[in-house]
Amino acid sequence: MRKDDDGQVVARCKYSASLRGKGVNGISVRLDPAYPELAGPIVRLMLHKIVSRSPKLRMEIGIPRWTPAVVEAAESLGFEKRVEYLKMGLVL
Repeated sequence: MRKDDDGQVVARCKYSASLRGKGVNGISVRLDPAYPELAGPIVRLMLHKIVSRSPKLRMEIGIPRWTPAVVEAAESLGFEKRVEYLKMGLVL
């Protein structure tokens, strides 16, 4: 989690790395669009964390449409768009 000078959260990240050598490693990055300069360092950090724990498996990253800087950062590291999807919900 990254906060600005006022204590507001501007980025939240997580990763999952398979330690058994099976499956897929995953990265999730949520970044306030007002801070695009953080996208590259954050994606590189998450990638480094996964590779150091589970270097042989395929990696996936989920990126919301409203964070184009994260998309650019991921593409610059070799990630390719595979699927575009919508997540939908309903409040009852």
